[in-house]
Amino acid sequence: MNVRRILPGLLMPVLLLGLVVGRGQAQAPVISFAAGNQAWTASGATGSFVWSDSNPYITRSWNPNEFVARAMGGFWLITGIDASGAISSGMRLPSGSSQWLGLSDRNAKANFAAVDGHDILAQLAAIPIQTWNYKTQDPAIRHIGPMAQDFYAAFGVGEDDRFIGTVDADGVALASIQGLYQIVQEQDARLAAQQTELDALQQQNADWEARLAALERAVGSQRTVGLPPLSWLVGGGAVVVGAVWIGQRRRGGRP
Repeated sequence: MNVRRILPGLLMPVLLLGLVVGRGQAQAPVISFAAGNQAWTASGATGSFVWSDSNPYITRSWNPNEFVARAMGGFWLITGIDASGAISSGMRLPSGSSQWLGLSDRNAKANFAAVDGHDILAQLAAIPIQTWNYKTQDPAIRHIGPMAQDFYAAFGVGEDDRFIGTVDADGVALASIQGLYQIVQEQDARLAAQQTELDALQQQNADWEARLAALERAVGSQRTVGLPPLSWLVGGGAVVVGAVWIGQRRRGGRP
């Protein structure tokens, strides 16, 4: 609905008094706006804006300086178009959804450059992550995250060092996950190589144990058939050789 066409030349004066366009009610005394079907502003909702779609239910603003909109078909916030008029940047809140979708089409981007996940992960690990509250909110309402200045100094992305874009925060998180995955893969490869070496050593040890067991069985079988121990055979041989040598010395011979 074109308000200027309905009220030519009267838009600003009417806004100062409270404006209703369509079926609704603006009770706020000054600077309130209610448009659409069953759009309402309460008496204390000074400076509020209400937009209501065609559904037959009230869309109401109770608080001053509030923006309330009902659009069951979804919302579009368009911040850029190309030469043909197609959307090149913006956000969309689909019908029935509770999350904003940022335009991330490859065809809307340029000047691609690869990133190193290891470096991104190391830089992210060095950034302080704290809980805090906005000065405009109750201190009991806590948030968690880095400071925009630290984020910008580490990664140099975004419009400036006072804001952190959701696209950039998501990109840093995803790149860090990839870097962590690479580290895990490298560690897994080293562990696999160490396990191969350990398996080889264990097999070598098993071979030596088998040989020792075979030798022990051989010695045990010799004792079973009544053969003297090896030390006795060596000692007896030494005694015999010594006796022969002494006998030759007594007869004047040489050994």
